Amino acid sequence: KISFSFGANGFRKGLVVFQFILSVLLIIGSFAIRYQVNFIGTKNLGLDKENVLYFRTPPEALDRLETFKSELSRISGIKELTFTNGNPLSVGTQISDLIWDGMIPNEELIFNVLVGDYNLLSTLNIPRSAGRDFSNDLSIDTAGFIINQTAAQLMKLEDPLGTTLKMGNTSGPIVGVVKDFHIASLHESIGPLIIANMPERTRLTMLKISPGQARDVIEPVGEVFNRFSGGFPFRYDFLDDRYMQMYRSELQIGKLSIWFAGIALIISCLGLLGLTAFVVEQKVKEISIRKVLGATVTGVVAMLTGEFIKWVLLALLLGLPLGWYLTNGWLKTFAYRVNLSWWIFVLAGVISIAVALLTVGILSTKAALSS
Repeated sequence: KISFSFGANGFRKGLVVFQFILSVLLIIGSFAIRYQVNFIGTKNLGLDKENVLYFRTPPEALDRLETFKSELSRISGIKELTFTNGNPLSVGTQISDLIWDGMIPNEELIFNVLVGDYNLLSTLNIPRSAGRDFSNDLSIDTAGFIINQTAAQLMKLEDPLGTTLKMGNTSGPIVGVVKDFHIASLHESIGPLIIANMPERTRLTMLKISPGQARDVIEPVGEVFNRFSGGFPFRYDFLDDRYMQMYRSELQIGKLSIWFAGIALIISCLGLLGLTAFVVEQKVKEISIRKVLGATVTGVVAMLTGEFIKWVLLALLLGLPLGWYLTNGWLKTFAYRVNLSWWIFVLAGVISIAVALLTVGILSTKAALSS
């Protein structure tokens, strides 16, 4: 019977420790996820994604891009517009047969390709590190290329300007180098990028809109679209919204983790409450004797609280390192991430201890006063 009682009591304490470990893990996880999500939303991507509306270029406009562009440019609130073959923050086109002067023979390298027009860099405010932008006044730029800094390093070009590139059947010089900007999710490192000036191969229209007028231009843009649509519906999106949709799972996990952390804390409190009630019931006579011998209510509460806080401290001792290991492992799935700050672990410990003290303190005080 004594052995059974000891085992049952040990099981109760072990369950409380496990529950608090789970709570600590969820608290640390929720803070780390929200910290990373906030980093994602505020990180400088190397281009201006704000107030950029884009949509698929209507079929009848593909052969009359200048006319389509001219009609859109008349709409008040549109600062600039450009045509591309895809979302510049999620470049999906890649090639491996790029040829350039001075390349190592038979070297197989993969490059990302973004096709645009003369206004691509200015519309998205992509800064250059060398050279110039495409110019509509220079016939050489009809087959010109701009590369990013990563591509220049991969191609081992100290001075890439003027180097001739051949991409498929198109051959032309490198006229500029842009600073690296993110062309994929922050899970991935910035890859080598080739920007080709080929408006005829684009399929998206991107509009840079004056701040505060984004919603005002949708209706007139839709009217212009419908004149070239051939019956296709006008569907649009904003570049910054699409960017955050890339992290939809992280946003959902962040919201759920907060709820789960709260639920886990409640369950842990209930477990600790039950264990406290059980122990207090067993120590009623001891508490009464201590009070007769002169023990104060504060002393009795401190005695009972100290007995339980050590189990919470054990949970922290086990949970904090495990929380660091798990959250650090999750953050490593991002090529660009925050560093885990010490305050996350301190806050998780403070919350756990505060909740435990409040839970145990209420029952302990009640027992000390009534005995």
